[in-house]
Amino acid sequence: MNREATHRHSPLARTADEDRWIERIRPGLGTLVRIGIGGLPLVEAERSIERGFEAIAMAHRTLGFHDPGSDLSVLNRLPVGQSLTVGHMLNEVLRIAQALAAETGGEFDVTVADALVAEGLLPPIERRVEPGASWRDLQWDTDGTVRWTRAGLIDLGGIAKGYAIDRAVVAMHLPAAASWRVEAGGDLRVGGVEPERIVLAVPDHPLDTQPCIELQNASLASSAVDRERPVHRRGVDRSPIDEVGFAAVVARECVIADALTKVVLACGANADAVLQRYAATGYLYSARSGWRTLGAIRSGAIL
Repeated sequence: MNREATHRHSPLARTADEDRWIERIRPGLGTLVRIGIGGLPLVEAERSIERGFEAIAMAHRTLGFHDPGSDLSVLNRLPVGQSLTVGHMLNEVLRIAQALAAETGGEFDVTVADALVAEGLLPPIERRVEPGASWRDLQWDTDGTVRWTRAGLIDLGGIAKGYAIDRAVVAMHLPAAASWRVEAGGDLRVGGVEPERIVLAVPDHPLDTQPCIELQNASLASSAVDRERPVHRRGVDRSPIDEVGFAAVVARECVIADALTKVVLACGANADAVLQRYAATGYLYSARSGWRTLGAIRSGAIL
C-alpha cells in the first residue's frame, strides 16, 4: 500500500522539520509494522513513534498464541472451573471479541484455535479441547475474573493486529495537527487533515485497474481467501472459508475493521446488518461477481 496523501501546510506557520514525514519499520505481530508521522518536529515525532512501537510490542507479548509465557497462553492452559485474573490488555480484547461473537451469532469466534491446530496452521498445544466448546464457554465472574465452563482454545489472530494498532495510536498521544499512519500487514489506521488513497492488493483482480479506498481518520483491514490452504474458519461449525474472495472493511477502530473482514468473508451479504451496527463499511470482491459494498454508506470509496 502506497502513501499518496498530500498535506497542505502554511510555510509561515511551520518549519521544514515539521513538514517532514518520518517513518520507521520494525518486525512485530508476525509481520512488519510501519509507523509514520508528519507535521511534528523530528524529536517529538521520533518519541511518539517509539511509544507506538512499545505498545505494539506489549500487545505481541500479551496476546500471542505462540509464546508460552503470554497472557493468552496462560488462559489457554487454565483448567475448567478455575478463575483467572487477566491483565487489562487481554481482558479488553477478549471483551471486544465476545461482543462481536454475540453480534454475529458466533460467526466470529476466537475459540476456533483447536481447528487451526488440527490443520497444522498453529503449533500443537497440550490441551484437551472439549467438543462443542465455543466463545460462550469463556465467562466473566462478578469479581472480573474469567473462567472456562468447557475447555476451549483461543487464537486472537483475527483481531490482535487491529487491536495492537489502536493501542499504538493511543500511546503516541498525537496532536490534532499531526498526520500519521500505523500499519501491520493488511491492517492500518490513519489520521490527519487530508485523506489518503490506499491501494488494495486484491487477488484475481484485473490487472488493468487498481482498486483503491480513500481513507481519512479511519481504519482499514483486508483479508483474502487462500484457495490452496484456507486459514480462516467459520466460528459456528469450524468449517474453512474456502470460496474465492477478498474482503476489506473500513471502520473507525482498527480492531473492529480487522475482525469484521472475517465476518464479511464468512457471511457475504448477510454481514450487512452487523456492519451497520458498528458503523463500518465492507467491500467484498470475487472474480465471478465483482465488487459489492455492504454496511454503512461512506463517501470517498474508489473501487
